[in-house]
This record gives sequence, C-alpha cells and structure tokens, in this order.
Amino acid sequence: MFQKFALIVLGLVLSCSVFAFLACFNSTPVAMQGPTQFYAHFRSANGSLVHVVTTDASGTWSLAPVLTESTRPTSQTARAQNALAAVNGGYFNLNDGKSASYVIINGEVVGDPTTNEALVNNPKLKPHLEKIFNRSEFRILTDNAGNTTFSVAPHKAPVAEGLQLVHSLQAGPQLLPNVTDEEEAFVRKNPDGTSVDSIGARRNAARTAIGIRPDGTIILVAVAGQPQDSSSAGITLRDLSSLMRQLGCVQALNLDGGTSTTMYVFPPKDSHGVTVCGKQPETHVKSTLLLLRKN
Repeated sequence: MFQKFALIVLGLVLSCSVFAFLACFNSTPVAMQGPTQFYAHFRSANGSLVHVVTTDASGTWSLAPVLTESTRPTSQTARAQNALAAVNGGYFNLNDGKSASYVIINGEVVGDPTTNEALVNNPKLKPHLEKIFNRSEFRILTDNAGNTTFSVAPHKAPVAEGLQLVHSLQAGPQLLPNVTDEEEAFVRKNPDGTSVDSIGARRNAARTAIGIRPDGTIILVAVAGQPQDSSSAGITLRDLSSLMRQLGCVQALNLDGGTSTTMYVFPPKDSHGVTVCGKQPETHVKSTLLLLRKN
C-alpha cells in the first residue's frame, strides 16, 4: 500500500540522531507526498507501538488545528479537510464535547476554556484555574517576511517581537525541555489534601505528542495503549519526554491521550487514508491537528 524508501534516503532529510534512532528499531520510513513527509512505526523499550509522522511543514504543506462544532473522529475531520496526516488535539468535556483547551485559528479564539462551565464551576478545580487556563500550547507563527515558525509556550506567554500568532492548540503539559505536569496542575493536591493525577502522567497510557527539532522539523507521535493495540501498554509522560528527546526534539507538548490518542495518515496511491493508531470504534474528539496542502 505504501511506497517504501530506503533508510539512506531518510538520512538525507533528517539529522543523524533521528536516522540512528529509527534505524536501531529497524524502522523503515514510508514517504508521503514527497521526501519531507514520512511515516514510520516501531516498538518502544517497553514494547509499546510508536507511530511517527515527520514533516518540515513548509513549502506546499502547513499545520493547522481544527475545532469542530460537535465531536468527531480524527479521521473524519482529516478526510473532510483532505489532510495528509492528523492527530487528535486538545482536551474537552466527555459529556457535552465543549473544549477545555484554548484553540486559536487565523488569530481568532474559537475554543475558550474560560467559558467551559463544567471546568469553571468545579469546586475542586477552582484553586487551580489560573494554572489550567495558562497550560502550554503549540503555536504556529509567521514573521514579517511570511516565514513560518513554531513554538511551545504557556498560553499567556507573549509572542516574540517580529512574529504574529496564526494558530495555536493548547493541551499540555510541556514534555521538553522539561515535563511540567505539576506546574500545569495535571498532577495536583486537592483542598482536602488528596493527590490527583488527572491524565495518568506517572503511569503507562496511550499518548499523543508534537515536537519541534532545532531545524524546525515537526514530529507527530502517537503511542498506542491497549485499546489501540492489544500488546501495547503505553508509556508515562516522562518516558514520552525521553522519546521526544531521542527523536531530536528540543521542544515538545503532550496532547490529549488515552482513548483519544489517534493518528491518521494518507498514503500515496491510495484513495482512502488509514487510521494507523486509534481505538476502534474511533473516539470522537473536539479538536485535531492537521497536516494540509497549502491553498
């Protein structure tokens, strides 16, 4: 189904660190629409299945978040937008589908957690709302010359001078340069003194992440858990942080995980995309991050 490229071709596109890492797992990359987008998969140290999409997200390709009116499967949103690849995005309420993460598209706030009643009116979360609203986000920016750049930053962090924020997708916590699960109130103390690990940061679970390498290359990662793959246990956030570092990332952000974890890719010479990682039936999510052909 996919056209396979030799690992030496991948070495021309990526730095030696990623090349060596994938090679040691005997992972052969699959080229998607040219040599700067590829898909690969391999087993992590604990045997979990790891799916990776790499793109320079420049030239004819771009990254953009999508927030749907109602929750939808990641693959459905991807097909509707003719995406080359997609992963699930930020957090949302399971009961009513409202976004619990900021989403900005073309400079406009389309997802706002401060209007999420279930979040704002939860007495256990009230002491932590300032941290929750300032959780980290993946930013897509342009400079005055129209060049695209990427960053991971707290939501309230100012945009650097000379840059304009085009899109952003909030999730969290940051994975690189450090895991900030406590700083972003994913791991916290309740007023009654009990401890909460709201996303199972310290245990194995399915995970979705996005990372940025020094040259601006974007790494999308989905690590399967048992709902996605019967032999895959998933990994902790700290293991995910180590994985993103091994893939050469210097900044990385955890996206919604667990049963939401989904990755979709569109292979060449195929009329249908493939959900390479995802619960079946596929989980409906509120936001997705898409790799799209420009214009």
